Order: sequence, then structure tokens, then C-alpha cells
Amino acid sequence: MFKKSKFNFNPVQEITVFGSMVFYIILLLFSLAIQDILMFKILLSGGIITFVITILIRSFYFKYRPNKQDYKNWIERLDAASFPSLHAARVMFLALVFMFKFQHLYTSLLFILIALLVMLSRAYLNKHDWIDIFSGAFLGLITYWLITLMF
Repeated sequence: MFKKSKFNFNPVQEITVFGSMVFYIILLLFSLAIQDILMFKILLSGGIITFVITILIRSFYFKYRPNKQDYKNWIERLDAASFPSLHAARVMFLALVFMFKFQHLYTSLLFILIALLVMLSRAYLNKHDWIDIFSGAFLGLITYWLITLMF
């Protein structure tokens, strides 16, 4: 669908970055840089909760990715598992956090759009099936709810 250019820019591949651990860490560092300690605590707690729950689920229930990955050890097995989508969980959690932090219609729509595009990109890139994505989004929602009880 998208041609490769000499710059290797693939918009679908690029949008999925908003659900990555690297982007999440950048947001954590940014919240520290602007001295928003509450936001840092919320993001750190939410990141840990989604990661731990995903690891627990993948440890006891294994489902191959649409493009099957071979594995040789437990760490590789966790990466080869697709259920639930950690990208979807992170991006849903982030969208909800920022929607309720800013409480503005247009920024909320932007966060929703980004979350949906990340989830679509995971399916398009054959990293996850739709059940993985919906489960990850649900995990992000549950994580947000747990965080609101904590803070």
C-alpha cells in the first residue's frame, strides 16, 4: 500500500511508535523535566501495571502473533506472544490520562485518533489480531480506572 522511499518512511510503521516503550519513557522523562511529579507518578504506575499484567497473562496464556515468531527462551516467548497487545494497552492508558488532564474537546479527539491509529497499525503490521488489540485497549482502560483509585 505504501511505497518505500529512499528515506524508508512508512507512516503506518511510524504511528505505532506512540504505543512503544521508548515513547512512554520519553513522556516519563518529560513529566520530570517540567516537574509534574503527579503526572510522573501516574505514568510510572500505569506503565508498571500494564507491563506486569501483560507479562503475567503472556506467561500463563500463549498466543502466537499473526506472523509467527520462533523463540528459544522465556524472554523471547513473551515477545513472540501477542495477547494482549501491550502497545494498545499503553496507548489507551495514555489517551485516557491526557484526555482527562486537559479536558478539551479537540485535544481529546486528537488523543482518541492517535490511539485508534496505533491500534490499527498493530493489525496492519500483522503484530496482533483484533482480539489482542481489543484486550490490550481494555487493559489500558482498567489500568486507568485503577490509577484513578490510587491518585
